[in-house]
Amino acid sequence: MGQTNLDDWKWYLDKTFAATGDMQQLNEAAKEVGAKLKQPDHQVKVVLMIPNPGESLTDFGDIDGSGSLNFNDSVVGKEKASENRGKAVQWWLDQARQRWQAANYSNLDFVGMYWMPEQIDISESGPDIARMVSDKVHAMNMKVFWIPHSYAYKMFMWKDVGFDAAALQPNYFFGGMDSDRLDDATNTAKRYGMGNEVEFDDGMLTDPVLRERFIEYLDSGVRSGLMQNGFRAHYQGNNAVYNLGVSKDPSLRLMYDWLYQYLNGTYAIDSSPAPETMTELVQRYVASNEINSAFGNELLYRLQTIKLLLDENKPEDAVTYMQDFLAHIHDPAVQAQGLISAPAATLLDTYAQVLIHTWSDGWGLSNLALGKNYTVSQPPNSNYPDSGNELTDGQFGWTDYRNEQWQAHAGSDYPDERSRTITFDLGGNKSIGAIRAHFLQDKGPGIYFPQNVTFSVSSDGQSWSPLATVSPPPAHDVTSAEFVGWSGITDGVPGKAGADKVSARYVKVEYPVNVWVFLDEIEVLGIDDPAGGGTVIDGARAEVDADAKKLTIDGLVMNGSQSQVNLKILDSKGKIRYEGQTTSTETGGFHFTIKLTGNLKGTCDAYLSVEGMSAPLKISFEYNKKD
Repeated sequence: MGQTNLDDWKWYLDKTFAATGDMQQLNEAAKEVGAKLKQPDHQVKVVLMIPNPGESLTDFGDIDGSGSLNFNDSVVGKEKASENRGKAVQWWLDQARQRWQAANYSNLDFVGMYWMPEQIDISESGPDIARMVSDKVHAMNMKVFWIPHSYAYKMFMWKDVGFDAAALQPNYFFGGMDSDRLDDATNTAKRYGMGNEVEFDDGMLTDPVLRERFIEYLDSGVRSGLMQNGFRAHYQGNNAVYNLGVSKDPSLRLMYDWLYQYLNGTYAIDSSPAPETMTELVQRYVASNEINSAFGNELLYRLQTIKLLLDENKPEDAVTYMQDFLAHIHDPAVQAQGLISAPAATLLDTYAQVLIHTWSDGWGLSNLALGKNYTVSQPPNSNYPDSGNELTDGQFGWTDYRNEQWQAHAGSDYPDERSRTITFDLGGNKSIGAIRAHFLQDKGPGIYFPQNVTFSVSSDGQSWSPLATVSPPPAHDVTSAEFVGWSGITDGVPGKAGADKVSARYVKVEYPVNVWVFLDEIEVLGIDDPAGGGTVIDGARAEVDADAKKLTIDGLVMNGSQSQVNLKILDSKGKIRYEGQTTSTETGGFHFTIKLTGNLKGTCDAYLSVEGMSAPLKISFEYNKKD
């Protein structure tokens, strides 16, 4: 810090205030947003960076014809160096204000300056420099903002040097530490009257661990009260906010919406998509007059119906009703009458899309291909080989093409080598509800999604029935890894109206190879009992209410009659914590409600069985409540 000279400062100002520069682009974006919100005077508040003159430069540059400024105490003396630093800062502030006024931005509001150094300088003059900057900004009737790092020197002095608002960087998102770091940063911020900065970058688009850390930041802000009462700030690496906002993956778009809620002080913990959380959203929007009361009651009734369908283990019907819910909130007639605001419709849309994706994506099914052998029509490239069942080991390479989980196939000059066929033998006919393959796209090294992927099944390995040919999403600049697949719930079974599963022993995945194609996992989701024979438990799920110490488990016995359902629960150490039975309804539904006691911290396993099953069905759940 403090090593930039006058030419560097001028370059930044020119870049910021050019005719097509940063501020003009932001102004155009603000106008576009205002038009969509039907608020043509919509204003976006702007805080500009103010650079640190530092204490070492001896030849900063000439700002007024009196000669180059020297900031070095040892050369010109402490008093002269301080005077020169003040002249440089004042020049910057005057330039920023003059250029802003000359541009006359229609939709931007210049409200303050951001002090770039992330700590008070450790020198004797450090606090004086910060205080001098604050005084000059305040003289312009603007505020000074500051975001120190987690171990910043003299961070507690932020009010003493005149800063108006400060947010502490926890530096937790980027790894190398456990969640205690976030708690420590929160406690420090509250002790010194600061806020906490939410930090994230593009890595969360592909890494679920980073997404969880991002959510931890949001949850921490709610628990600590810093979201509600603190200075809310966020840092995005690369172009993360935009990429989340335009993502076609509803679970990623949801991260954008949660950030929006957080920055507006409305984010709530445990707001993961479910009919219940959507119900809470609708009620909140009705209370704030963003949804018409009568229209809100209609939406609540639809959500209640969807929840009942899920309780009856009918995810395919829930998908249909949720799609109807979406059509209803986006009905042009509804929009024209102003029955729901655009922000409310957008957030409900995101929640609905996540749920549709979840219910269509192997709801209640297990991965039948896990650990299975397979054949590939052409071996992968020798630099990216298959070290042994990589496509069915449950491990992913995420977005690093150098990760050994990826196997790569390269295009060829020979026509018969320009496609790949991967074939699985499940060992017997199974009830299959979804098939999906996970591909990488990284335009830098020339890795692209295949043009299309065809999924087929067979009972004898000779006669094949195609299920679907699916095209991956279009190429974007951002590196991504995504599933391409067929789902019985959303895509149906060809030739079988109303069916959402297909009976087959063999599965085939085919795709063209014209460039580099990287693949790390293929999943076949279904019921791990012979399709059409024996007794099967379908759609089993466990839900934990940690505060109430309550576990509910339900599902469906698919044998056409009432049956005794047996349940055994083992804790993370393998100790039996519960054994019991219940009787399914005439339509096969069953339900357990269990009071949890003791320290069950960790992953617990529940085993369900009925007479006629070859092996119990295992489902796992997390429980962290202690007595």
